[in-house]
Amino acid sequence: MRRKYLSGICKLIYLITVILIFIINKKNIEISKITLILLVGINMFSFAANIFLSEISKKLKIGIILSLVIGYVIFLILI
Repeated sequence: MRRKYLSGICKLIYLITVILIFIINKKNIEISKITLILLVGINMFSFAANIFLSEISKKLKIGIILSLVIGYVIFLILI
């Protein structure tokens, strides 16, 4: 039962950060790089936590989380 609540909280955080990124992109709001890095980092962390709490196989969890980490590192390099 606890996992279900934690997963719901992670999904809610993910949804809020996606909406914030969409609003920033739509209105062409200028934000600093550190704010963008933190916003995308929170987004990735909540998505990875949701995957970790889901009921899929261990190898698939590791693969998805590893690909998220690699994608975030590439994002940091490109900024």
